Amino acid sequence: MRDHILLMDTTLRDGEQTQGVSFAPDEKVSIARALLQTLKVDRIEVASAGVSHGEKE
Repeated sequence: MRDHILLMDTTLRDGEQTQGVSFAPDEKVSIARALLQTLKVDRIEVASAGVSHGEKE
């Protein structure tokens, strides 16, 4: 049995699936750093199958 819970965040993936939302590349890096370094999230999902041009960056 594990002695802690692993956290996975989907902000970068699911957030860009919202109509009108497209994070700039520098925003993606900033969000990822905050999640991994500041909030100590274990894993992040950064994208899904290409939906928009902005998501591909």
